[in-house]
Amino acid sequence: METKIERTLDWLKSNSFSQTIDKIGMATGGCPLYYKQVKDNDFLVITHYNSKYKSKKNMHLQGFDVFYFQNLDPETIGEVNAKAHDFWIPSFDIDRDIETLRAFLIGITGETII
Repeated sequence: METKIERTLDWLKSNSFSQTIDKIGMATGGCPLYYKQVKDNDFLVITHYNSKYKSKKNMHLQGFDVFYFQNLDPETIGEVNAKAHDFWIPSFDIDRDIETLRAFLIGITGETII
């Protein structure tokens, strides 16, 4: 059976998120960051914290935080501390939070992008 972590990673891939590494400790230093341009210089950034815990015993420590940033340079994602975020879903749960995220993005863009 696929875990929520695996389903979330599959969802990120199927929605064409780009990936980089968190070099500044936005979540957990060295963790994967996924990002997608929403409009202009606005980006959805998703941190995969505690991704180093891969065993079944510790997998529950992994998770995702979702941030929406305005006026972000994609070349600096994961390298420069973004000063403010305009939307945040801590401990993102794909089953619980996906519709909230979709509704927020439709409000921003006027269309379904994920």
